[in-house]
Amino acid sequence: MHMSRIAPLVFCLIFQSFSTFASDQEDEKSKAIDTLMEILDARQITTYIAQAFTSQLMKRLEEQSGKLDRAVADIVYSESQVIMYENFIANGKIREIVHKAYGEHYNADELQALVAFYQSPLGQKTLSIGEQVALSSMQQAKDHAVTFAPQAQERVLNKLRLASERAAAYRAQQKSATKTMPNAAKE
Repeated sequence: MHMSRIAPLVFCLIFQSFSTFASDQEDEKSKAIDTLMEILDARQITTYIAQAFTSQLMKRLEEQSGKLDRAVADIVYSESQVIMYENFIANGKIREIVHKAYGEHYNADELQALVAFYQSPLGQKTLSIGEQVALSSMQQAKDHAVTFAPQAQERVLNKLRLASERAAAYRAQQKSATKTMPNAAKE
């Protein structure tokens, strides 16, 4: 067989082997992401979205109608959960979103390492206390911020006072410059 006929065949075989390798890598990533979704209970995202949606909707309803009964909030939240299920879980949108996010930032080996970590005792502990750690950290940061709030307020007020004084001086300077201009220049 002549070399000019073999070259396209060799190229095709090489391309096919790379394509198969890439496809296998994508399958590994996809499986790892699915496992992570199970471990991390990605469906919980919809609960948070439903809570935020309920809060916003209740605020709007109360702006229109005044204080609402708790039963109304329960109805709104219940319906929000159904809507989130229909629009995220039932149609596979949450899987698509999570796959895209993790797939863009992690390769197959990293995803498998994440799965291994979250399946380990330390990973399980991290999952079980993660929210407590986050809430505790936020509370401590909030408590610390209170200690320097007066200082921050004083500094901001000083900056605002300085800016106001500069603006007043600039306006006075502009007013003075306008008065000293010849009549022809004013027109």
